Amino acid sequence: MGAPPPLSWTSRRTRRSGRRRRGRWPGISLQVLPLGIPGQAGLNGPFALLETPEHQHSSRAETQRGSLLGRDRDELGILTRKCAGLRSQALNFVEKKGLLDRLSGER
Repeated sequence: MGAPPPLSWTSRRTRRSGRRRRGRWPGISLQVLPLGIPGQAGLNGPFALLETPEHQHSSRAETQRGSLLGRDRDELGILTRKCAGLRSQALNFVEKKGLLDRLSGER
């Protein structure tokens, strides 16, 4: 089984456009990290912190071994601190919007 075919420019642009639209959804925070930061908080893979309307918290992390769902307080605390680190390293709103506009070909 070979590598998947590379995405066409149109496919990449469509994906980027979708990310930009999802970044406008209420309750969604999209963090874009600049390249070249040593010890970047996002190097261990994607994760999501979730909160229900009843204020119950859970997490979802993607690892090499698959997706992990969790409600352990200690793990949620670690991911909450990691999220704070990501926010401190991420591009601000104006930088992020400009980057996503350029990547989607809108500017």
